[in-house]
Amino acid sequence: MSPRPMARSGRFNAGLVTAVGVVLLAVSVVTAITFGPADLGVGQVWSVLASRLHLAGDPGLTTLQVAMVWQLRLPRVLLAAACGASLSICGVIMQSLLRNALAEPYLLGISAGASTGAVLVTIVGVGGGAISMTMGAFFGAVL
Repeated sequence: MSPRPMARSGRFNAGLVTAVGVVLLAVSVVTAITFGPADLGVGQVWSVLASRLHLAGDPGLTTLQVAMVWQLRLPRVLLAAACGASLSICGVIMQSLLRNALAEPYLLGISAGASTGAVLVTIVGVGGGAISMTMGAFFGAVL
């Protein structure tokens, strides 16, 4: 007699998980925009975003506050979210390629190559700033 397969204890609803994730991301973006030396509340940030996306009228804030949200804080927060998403995708790709749930950049020597490239740029003296060191680390990691 063959053993019966075990029934799944719970259903995984990918649509619900994705919707909750998107809502949590939006809440964290709006909340992260409020942090800074100038006091801005979540309501003020939301009114600026709604005004600029043509969902609402005038936010009733100064042009400096609107510029602070729209031109300074929002791009930084969105770039941080994009970097986090990129890093998570790279981790998933590495784990699936190696078929190892504990795979990390140290396993294949990617981190060692990046540090070697950055050190070589520093020792040789190529370039003149952080961009050349970043490129050296990138090419070292690729190699």
